[in-house]
Amino acid sequence: MRRCAALALLCACGGYTPAGFCTASYQASCQKIFQCGAQGTLFTSEADCEQKEAAQFDCSAAQSENVCAGQGSGAFNPNDAAQCIHDIQNLSCDALKSSGFTLPSTCEPSAICSP
Repeated sequence: MRRCAALALLCACGGYTPAGFCTASYQASCQKIFQCGAQGTLFTSEADCEQKEAAQFDCSAAQSENVCAGQGSGAFNPNDAAQCIHDIQNLSCDALKSSGFTLPSTCEPSAICSP
């Protein structure tokens, strides 16, 4: 569930806008889940995963100020957001299957909101 909490906070793609990052993060997550065969009974297809994630997160409402709320004077950093997406795409399938889907630390709000 750490993934959901972080995405809810971020819901904010190199050169990403907060809304684009939000969308790219759940798309990359769904792609990785299916690439690794770790979908279990949660999703019937990658498209089903994306549809359910899109319904859960209102990415169109993501703005820099709400993405970085609570991060002091931090502002959304598109380069750091790109690193998060890169790291999602490179998650280990073995780790994903053994311990479930957890977003990389580079996806935490404190990592994508630069001072």
